[in-house]
Amino acid sequence: MAKSKRSSSTAVAEKPKSNFLVEQYYAVRAEVRKVTWPTRDEARALTIAVTVGTIVMALFLFAVDFIFGKVITSIISNDVTWMVIGVIVLILLAIGFYANNNDV
Repeated sequence: MAKSKRSSSTAVAEKPKSNFLVEQYYAVRAEVRKVTWPTRDEARALTIAVTVGTIVMALFLFAVDFIFGKVITSIISNDVTWMVIGVIVLILLAIGFYANNNDV
């Protein structure tokens, strides 16, 4: 049995290899054109909402850190005042979680 040789003229034309980065560029460009961009007023409102939310969360975490720091210090130094405040805060948190889970 003789092996048949393929001549280059009968071979299927190969697709030229394109650059991966160029393909990615055009794909990203096409996707970005599909995006619905917010208006100037929407962007301003969302920026304000995020800024206010960040400030509120920072203040909340500062307060929680301050209270827990005082409670730990009071436990070490046997100061009853901050221990009582810590217990009250824990009870309020437990009530809040309970109320949230029961959809009151």
